Amino acid sequence: MQKIDFKYVITSDQKLFVEKGLELLHTKTIDTYRLRLHNPKTIIEELVSVCQALKSGYLANPSYAKSTADEVSNILGNNEHGLCFNSVNMDYYVKLIKTGGKGTYNRMIQASKLVLMDNTDYLESLLVQIQEMLYQTGSQPLNHNDKKKMMLLTHYSGIELVNMGFTKRYLYDFFKAIFVRKDNEEFTFEKRFEAWRELGNAELESFDVIFEILGNSLQYRELLQVNPKYKQVNKKYRAMLPRETPDKVKSFLEDRKKNKLISLQVKALDHFRAVEVSRAKVGSDLDLYHLGFSENTFQIGQQVAVIGERDASKASILPSNYHIDGDIKSSRAVFNNFLQKVGDLSNLEISPESVDKVISAIRYLRMGSESPELEMKLLNYWIGLEYIFTFFADEEKTIDKIKEFFPSCHGLIYIKRNLYDFHKSVERLGLADKIENYSDNLAYLGKYDTFRKIMEESHSQLMIYRAEYYQKWTENPGEITKVLERHKKNLMWNLGRIYRIRNEIVHNAAAKGEISANVSHLRYYLTFILNSILDFFHQTPIDVNNNGKITIEDYFIAQEIMHGALKNKTIADFIEVHNPLEVLH
Repeated sequence: MQKIDFKYVITSDQKLFVEKGLELLHTKTIDTYRLRLHNPKTIIEELVSVCQALKSGYLANPSYAKSTADEVSNILGNNEHGLCFNSVNMDYYVKLIKTGGKGTYNRMIQASKLVLMDNTDYLESLLVQIQEMLYQTGSQPLNHNDKKKMMLLTHYSGIELVNMGFTKRYLYDFFKAIFVRKDNEEFTFEKRFEAWRELGNAELESFDVIFEILGNSLQYRELLQVNPKYKQVNKKYRAMLPRETPDKVKSFLEDRKKNKLISLQVKALDHFRAVEVSRAKVGSDLDLYHLGFSENTFQIGQQVAVIGERDASKASILPSNYHIDGDIKSSRAVFNNFLQKVGDLSNLEISPESVDKVISAIRYLRMGSESPELEMKLLNYWIGLEYIFTFFADEEKTIDKIKEFFPSCHGLIYIKRNLYDFHKSVERLGLADKIENYSDNLAYLGKYDTFRKIMEESHSQLMIYRAEYYQKWTENPGEITKVLERHKKNLMWNLGRIYRIRNEIVHNAAAKGEISANVSHLRYYLTFILNSILDFFHQTPIDVNNNGKITIEDYFIAQEIMHGALKNKTIADFIEVHNPLEVLH
């Protein structure tokens, strides 16, 4: 949550919309509240893709269809999905996909396509609904349920914009510029919302993306044989740059004129996407180039220049590597913390096999982070996760082990993790001094009156909404149980999805669709489980299965027992759980 000082007339519900939009799109927002992978429309699109892949033999495991269908029926179970069901009865559709199997793929595909045809204007429909809820001037503010619906539709509309081809980074910058930075009072909220709504009508723009190829082995003429669309960035090219091109871009090219600079023109909705599209194409072309010159090595420079055809004055210098969501701290304190824990492994009675698994997983975490390609990042992170969950004496598939144990391990810290994020927002919004017993131990968040005080003192509508939400946890611990059950479902679906993408890459050399969000989730999963295991080994580990040595299996059993013991417990009980990732956030 961000502290925002609005310079124009805005209602409390409109404030909530703006605050939620910024939270959804910010790259460092905790994944609980960051833009998710799917809305109701995109998950139906995924179901179509999965069923078609199974029908054609591209995929073999029918469980992929079942898990995706379960996810579709779950999201449709909420009447706030925003979809139209004109051609197909929704109850019939849900029953079809839930009970469908191999023999019903055609019907599932056809019914899903009819639903999608009914919702070709889904984004516009969502924005109209949001608009109607926010333009009610002079009427009563939205109640809690209506606020929830408005934020959910806002979430779905953001996913739809990403599905169109916008990047979250661009959407965040645009959203903040429109709703926060422009302080002209005559630029009303209604006009700002219309500017945001116009994104749905955006058309592709041509961008020149200029890469630096490090090393002297690349020959421009040979590269043209691979792809004739490249342009050499020479003196003539630089002289023909539009006059309004910023000096920083001109200097970038001038400073690197002795190196290999190549330009590729691509079409995209924003300059960040242009980098992603062109980066993938350059990588693919260099793969082909390497086939004939396998002894030569070349590397893409860390920065690129991006020049759009519509307004060269907005040309910029951007990182060439893919941007992964999430906020993981990197510092000397973090380094020393982990160095001590890893160093202590040799002094503890940990089985050599378990130590090897941890060391191997750490290696693949690094390899994933250093890999320039998203596919390689995902594969390396997944290999690291598999090392942790592979039991050599057990015939059960590793993916089944991951889906069995990981949700319990993460469920232990999920509640505290979200509360810790809320705690940091209390500090960020200047509320800490107004809260009795405010402390990093989070004990104050177990009290009903804490959230009442926050609701009284906060100027942030999102903070007030979330305080009301967490306050219910203090009244009814059963709400926490529901949250954890929902979280477990989401983890199971996401782990299965990532495994399917992993198989697509391994068996078919590529993944279908955008996978950066999946990579971000997987990096977090691996980081979490490694830290949790290291903490378990470091903090007086128990030989749970009594085999005479401390193993990763002992960790899994211990986590499962602790998770079961916390069922229907209070906020205070969950706050007492140690979160191994606190050092990283």
